Amino acid sequence: MHRHSNIKILDWMSQIITGLMVMHSKNVMHRDDIKADVWSLGCSLYEMATLQIPFDANNLDALVKVICTKEIDPLPNHLDPKIKMMIYSMLQKDKRKRPSIWDLAELEFIKERIIDFAKKNEYLETVEALFEYG
Repeated sequence: MHRHSNIKILDWMSQIITGLMVMHSKNVMHRDDIKADVWSLGCSLYEMATLQIPFDANNLDALVKVICTKEIDPLPNHLDPKIKMMIYSMLQKDKRKRPSIWDLAELEFIKERIIDFAKKNEYLETVEALFEYG
């Protein structure tokens, strides 16, 4: 397998963040802990960046223990430092230290991609409204 480029990871991440912004703004799949979505996205991005799952175990009980006690392996050097820091922040075990989906969307390098993608796909007004909502 080949590793994914910084650009590809940023493109996917920006599109997923936009989707989560829509879901959260409309209370789709509403739950008390919306930062769980950020953690899940962090796990997906970690796997995209490393081609390895961040946590592994043979059963659910063991997986919970691994998640609670194990630190993830370092992200590869080819990744842009901004992406690395973002993924590490998304995988914070303490949800109070984890960014919200809105915090991620406001990161300049993410926001630029979201807006560019929205312009190309003719839904800029929707994205602008989301940023006002958040």
